[in-house]
Amino acid sequence: MKPEQVAGQTEIRTTQEEQLKELRLQALDELAQLDQELGLVTNELQPKFTPNMENYKVSLSYEGLPLEKSSDHKSISDLKRKYAR
Repeated sequence: MKPEQVAGQTEIRTTQEEQLKELRLQALDELAQLDQELGLVTNELQPKFTPNMENYKVSLSYEGLPLEKSSDHKSISDLKRKYAR
């Protein structure tokens, strides 16, 4: 392959990469605009689900099962230690 051909191919590759970068930036801009229109924020995490203990107590009372008093105020780390294998 002649040096002129290699240089030409390198130049073509560079312009293609620049075009791809430009297209990616345009796509990101369009997504950001859609997010704003829909009222979404992509960087914002969804809030984690936290169960309500009252719901468990009511459910157990319907089934006639008592809730153990020792499990009322245990943290996740305490429970992990208790049930670790």
